[in-house]
Amino acid sequence: MKIAIIFPGYGSQFVGMAKELYDESRLIQEHFEQASNCLDANFIKLCFASSDAELAKMNNAYPAAFLVSVALLKLLEQEGLKPMVFAGFNFGEWAALCSAGSFTVPDGLYLLSKFAHFYQQALIDMDIIMVQVQGVTTKQLTQVLESYPDIYLAITETESSHIVGGERKQIDQICNQLEQSGKKIKTKTVDSAIGLHSLAMQEVIDQFQMYLEKVDFRDPKIPVISSVNQKEIKTGKQVKKQVLALLQEPINWRKTMKKFKDADYIIEIGPGNYLGTLAKQQYPDKIVLSINKKTDVENIKEIFALNKQVEKEQAAKKEDMVPEDQQNIENTQSSTE
Repeated sequence: MKIAIIFPGYGSQFVGMAKELYDESRLIQEHFEQASNCLDANFIKLCFASSDAELAKMNNAYPAAFLVSVALLKLLEQEGLKPMVFAGFNFGEWAALCSAGSFTVPDGLYLLSKFAHFYQQALIDMDIIMVQVQGVTTKQLTQVLESYPDIYLAITETESSHIVGGERKQIDQICNQLEQSGKKIKTKTVDSAIGLHSLAMQEVIDQFQMYLEKVDFRDPKIPVISSVNQKEIKTGKQVKKQVLALLQEPINWRKTMKKFKDADYIIEIGPGNYLGTLAKQQYPDKIVLSINKKTDVENIKEIFALNKQVEKEQAAKKEDMVPEDQQNIENTQSSTE
């Protein structure tokens, strides 16, 4: 059973996320206590009793979504989950790298909090907005962007859904051009907290990277696929570079998901189900699950139990098989090949 795990990024957070599981799991409660102590913040109040606007602030959303994702992953591993590969959408890649053992939960919370602070300050002086464009292919959009030097493709979600960013006036121009092209194109402004993923982040990187020196980045114990270049991140040194690459290089989630073609299950772990929806569109024949509440965990436990029973039955049949029968089957397989 090959299981691929995907972690959501900014925008997936919502008030009440993981509340049902928090109430029943001491493991998740311990993660919340640890996070509150690390950042001197009340994550119980933030995640379960704040407002959508308060939780959406990047200094709250980044660590909160990260916390929920890594806690849910640990809970599922406790129930027998054995993933073969990780990937994270946008800042969800922090949860992927942490879950793979590349850095600790406290280090992840610390770094995300520092980054959010520098990023929020930098946005004050930027006249940049982010817009989701749906209904145009990557090739078509790239061709249109050639006429707008101050606009860049930040995120490719699917072949027909993208997020672009740049100077406000040019963004308005390109949106008008696309909407008047006669095609069924939709544009929607999204929060810049999703990340600029461009060279405009250099000032933030200059301030942020010194804090990376305080963290021990280790080799991932489970493969993690970069959402930037779709290569496997293998060493602690690559992890450190990847953290910075996420900030200033475009993300291609569609290509990242292609790396999961051999997976039997694709499981989204963390708040929301947006990535699960995208995965199902790309792989309609695969089993795709999103883990948010108690019933989701119960469902996946049943799948684990069923697969274990099938494996036991197959092993038993193999043990009961006499040597002559085994040889006949192998000969048959050879002849058909």
